[in-house]
Amino acid sequence: MGEKNFELWNTEKNRLFIEIVDYENNGKIIVLKIESDEFSGKGSFYFLEKDIKQYIREINEMSIELNGECVLGDTESEFFLKLYFHSNELYIKGTIGDYSCYSLSFDLKIDQTVLKLLKEVLEYII
Repeated sequence: MGEKNFELWNTEKNRLFIEIVDYENNGKIIVLKIESDEFSGKGSFYFLEKDIKQYIREINEMSIELNGECVLGDTESEFFLKLYFHSNELYIKGTIGDYSCYSLSFDLKIDQTVLKLLKEVLEYII
């Protein structure tokens, strides 16, 4: 199957995209890449299938109600992505890294269309 790319968010200052990579034993990993002004970083996320299904339910609920939050946590580290509404606006906050010594923390205001795209990513890897 190889790799598949999803662009979640792209503005003049910020870019957020996901690459899905086949992993050993037919598993898949999500590689999140973020660029914001002069800062950039990427990090891999491994999810359990039961967690992915829960994330999909939470994101779907957020899309309908335009409220709430969903925290996607990497199973092998403390890295995470948190989608949340604040004052009727959607934000994504997180920490990504390379499992050794580099990490990048971020908090961006994004558009609610990201919810649909992220849900598609999660459905793709199940």
